[in-house]
Amino acid sequence: ALERLFPKMDVDAISIPKDFYRELGLPTYRCIDLDGANDALVFNLNKPLIEEYQYKETFDLVTNHGTTEHAFDQTRCFENVHNLTKTNGIIIHALPSQGYQNHSFFNYHPSFFLALAAANGYDVLGLYYNIGESLFPYTDSFLHDQNVLATEYLAVFAILRKQSSAPFV
Repeated sequence: ALERLFPKMDVDAISIPKDFYRELGLPTYRCIDLDGANDALVFNLNKPLIEEYQYKETFDLVTNHGTTEHAFDQTRCFENVHNLTKTNGIIIHALPSQGYQNHSFFNYHPSFFLALAAANGYDVLGLYYNIGESLFPYTDSFLHDQNVLATEYLAVFAILRKQSSAPFV
């Protein structure tokens, strides 16, 4: 998929996520994970990163690839994502929507991201369903039109742009 999406990228040089972001030309890479793998910052996203860890660094791109569904304090998690993102920065959420029984604590729906964006003044740059290796633009009738069963694995991808430095709502 990377070779198809990024034909000029040296995909053979990618073995960990940090390599991928380097190949995209992003100079600074940080990740947060309780396991500490791949030089991860060992932070608990259920806690405010600024107060708990004095962590104030912000980024042009913040990704949430299957993380927040494993945390209890959803408000704090999304506040942390907001606070990690620079004004005009991009946030990409890729999270389970249905069919992931016993995978985590939460599943997400497009309406959540639309409401999150409206409350925080984010621009919605893209909203997609992910089935297998394919992305489909979100529409209210997509699941019905495509006969997607409730037991099928489905993720939601939300691409948002933070427009201001206003506090998280």
